[in-house]
Amino acid sequence: MHVSTLAAVAAAPGGARAARAPASRPRRLLRPLVRCSATVSEEKAGAAGQGAAGTEPPGGGNGALAGAAAPAAQQMPQPPELPVNKTVCMEGFGWDSHKTKPWYKTVEAKIPELQAAGITHLWLPPPSQSVSAQGYLPGQLYNLNSQYGNEQQLRELNRKLREAGIRPVADIVINHRCADKQDENGVWNKYGDDVDHNGRPINWDKWAITSDDPKFRGTGGKDSGDDYEAAPDLDHHNPQLRESLIDWLNWLKTDIGFEGWRFDFIRGYAPEYCREYCEKTLGGDTFYVGEYFVDLHWNGERHCSDLDYNQDAARQRLCDYIKRAEYTTLFDFPTKGILQEAVKHTQYDRLKDGQGKAPGLLGWWPEKACTFVDNHDTGSTQQHWPFPSKHVMLGYAYILTHPGIPCLFWEHHFDWGLAAEIDNLVALRQRAGIQADSKLEILAAEHDMYVARINGNVTIKMGPRYDMGNLVPRKEDGWAMAASGKDFAVWEKQAWQTGSSQSIADRGEPPAMRALVLAVLLALAAGRGSAAQRNAGSVLDVLSSSTQLSTLNKYVQKSPAAKKLLDAAGGFQGTFFAPSNAAFSALGDNLSDKQLQDILLYHIVPGPPAAYNNLNDGQVFITALKPKTITAKYEEGRLILVDEEGNTARITNADTTIGRAQYGVIHEIDEVLLPYSVSGGGSGSNGNSGAVDAADIAGGAGAADGELGTPGESVVDVLTAANLTSLVEVATLAGLAEELGPGFTGTLFAPSDEAVDALLEELGGAGLDAALAREILLYHVVNDTLKSSQLSGGQLLTTAGGGIITAMRQDGLLYLQDAAGRPAALVTEADLPAAGGLVHVIDRVLLPRKLASTGVPPAQPAAPSGAAGRAAGAAAALLAALLVAALA
Repeated sequence: MHVSTLAAVAAAPGGARAARAPASRPRRLLRPLVRCSATVSEEKAGAAGQGAAGTEPPGGGNGALAGAAAPAAQQMPQPPELPVNKTVCMEGFGWDSHKTKPWYKTVEAKIPELQAAGITHLWLPPPSQSVSAQGYLPGQLYNLNSQYGNEQQLRELNRKLREAGIRPVADIVINHRCADKQDENGVWNKYGDDVDHNGRPINWDKWAITSDDPKFRGTGGKDSGDDYEAAPDLDHHNPQLRESLIDWLNWLKTDIGFEGWRFDFIRGYAPEYCREYCEKTLGGDTFYVGEYFVDLHWNGERHCSDLDYNQDAARQRLCDYIKRAEYTTLFDFPTKGILQEAVKHTQYDRLKDGQGKAPGLLGWWPEKACTFVDNHDTGSTQQHWPFPSKHVMLGYAYILTHPGIPCLFWEHHFDWGLAAEIDNLVALRQRAGIQADSKLEILAAEHDMYVARINGNVTIKMGPRYDMGNLVPRKEDGWAMAASGKDFAVWEKQAWQTGSSQSIADRGEPPAMRALVLAVLLALAAGRGSAAQRNAGSVLDVLSSSTQLSTLNKYVQKSPAAKKLLDAAGGFQGTFFAPSNAAFSALGDNLSDKQLQDILLYHIVPGPPAAYNNLNDGQVFITALKPKTITAKYEEGRLILVDEEGNTARITNADTTIGRAQYGVIHEIDEVLLPYSVSGGGSGSNGNSGAVDAADIAGGAGAADGELGTPGESVVDVLTAANLTSLVEVATLAGLAEELGPGFTGTLFAPSDEAVDALLEELGGAGLDAALAREILLYHVVNDTLKSSQLSGGQLLTTAGGGIITAMRQDGLLYLQDAAGRPAALVTEADLPAAGGLVHVIDRVLLPRKLASTGVPPAQPAAPSGAAGRAAGAAAALLAALLVAALA
């Protein structure tokens, strides 16, 4: 909850708030708009845990005095020790998450994904009963039956988070507290309906409320911080009140299982008291973060934005509070404000201050700067001060590669479909050892380009400029592309280990993502024309509204197969290269209906959308007119598309995304690409282009007919003939031989016996867990049937389990890089026909991202319980995962 200069706050019973449009400047509004004093008797009747007699709180519970009948405390599992400067936090809710009931169970179901994403701390919503549904007007502190769920659900969530190595952080609202009773003047400023964890009444009275609170007229001391208009401000000067709050916090720690505090509206009380609350509860080396919303300086003199370049006054206020509070970090509002203005207005020179440092709190005190892109106030459904939506990944690229403590936002990760990209950046951060106090070198900060080096082994480039000059990280110096997106690219420099004295370079294997060639992924602007990313409802909407694509629209309307693909139920998923009117005019109109349909299908690439920044040199696209392909190449630094006839086209307008989920993308091109020679208006060269069924096309790309297995031959037969007996034995043991029968389709990356033996040796002979094994080994299967010649450097393959494998090429060899950061696997034998698919033999086991943090530990006795036991169990599951995924 943030507040600066308070705007008009209208009393709104029930927590209703008026809809407001997004703004460039932060909203200076108090959250929530309901007041404790506004018809409290009515609000209490509907508030969680404050209902009339017999009313059960949402999610179950024991009524208003639930704290008195709380279940017995259980021993909470202890996550492994983690220095605070290695924290990666996520806010685990949005403004309206309370409407999904019970929210605690929703979060619990996502724990495996949070663990796989590398999250170390999860910030949960305010736990106590509250007059407002969101929890920011607390009443009965010990009553943990809230709109997010009941106390038992919260305990269980915290237990499972800790088991997964994730530390739950409580949103602590102690600046104010809503009263239960009215005084003789009708003012709500008396307490009496709450009890502590021992069943003792908490009999606060007017003395607990500050005497200078103009609305609630307490008799305590003066406020030690800023006034909060909507609820009674607590007198933190009072030692009895502080002792009561400390007792409550220790109960949340010991009994409920929290391991960190997020202090709401921390500017409402003195930093010395914040220090005391930290010292007397969780102690020193713990993650704390405070919400200290600080005014930035605005004017109208700078370009098209009115945010001043110099925000020293704002960051000085944050530093002053931190010095006195000692333990807590603060949310870095100056960095958020400056960063979003920089990306919105192409003012990347903002990202360097006059002393050559980062411009926010990050530049002055990075260990105490909690950086973020958005939260439940600035973004979510409130939209008080949102980061530009089309640049959100630029924001994450910055905070996850820079010093400071990054805090991610639940809605971006789970609701916006950005999990894979965010997780990749988190993995890079943890792999490269970036932490809160890592060294930051700003190499360039100009209006259209920002380049920085972090920790000596990560380089990030942001902005639309293509030419980096001598700042380009060179492959010969050990740099490899690790991540990229709209207007950003990230390189990593690291020494890879093979598990022996032989280096990856000696073995001929590339570092992770090496094949994502510098010139390709840096092509953020070249050839794009007006490349601003736009979002449209459907492909047909784009075609019908564009004057430059009217000819294409006419042809699509005449082609049932193409129209069905582009207007598929649930939205188009894939990439559409859209020729302009001029391109079709140059081709002429002497085309048969059959040729026209083939040409349209040839411009459609089903599958994951390929954004412009992810088009790689040599990348091969298997089109809907399978097995015909289009190849992306770079000539003199500009991207071209090459068709089957050797003709070329350039992208003139890139990255029109389709649908809110952005599962499809359109690139306008200046020439029509041809799958075969169309001279003469025939039916296609060599008769290869027969009638195409849209349902068959949607099934995925495939190898050419006649290149698959012998009818009746199973995958097990092929594995046996290739001496892959370990896979066969495990398949038989798991009862999965049937799945590897004649009905198999797709591509199987099959680890050799030596690869399986190597993993067994790493596991130390641990047993197999079939459930986890099946999940992981789906990582070795791709549903499309792909020949090795169709795998290009930098090509991303979506596995049957939903993970990503990256194909890479070097020195004529094909490698596969997994998401766990292990050495790349070499394809030692390719294109073995098997049933209805293909098998490629590889010399290493591929592991999905979720096992990167668990790793494969050396042989050791299995712990019967606790974190060590869970780690051993996860490690034991790796082998099963290796062998079952190909079979499922």
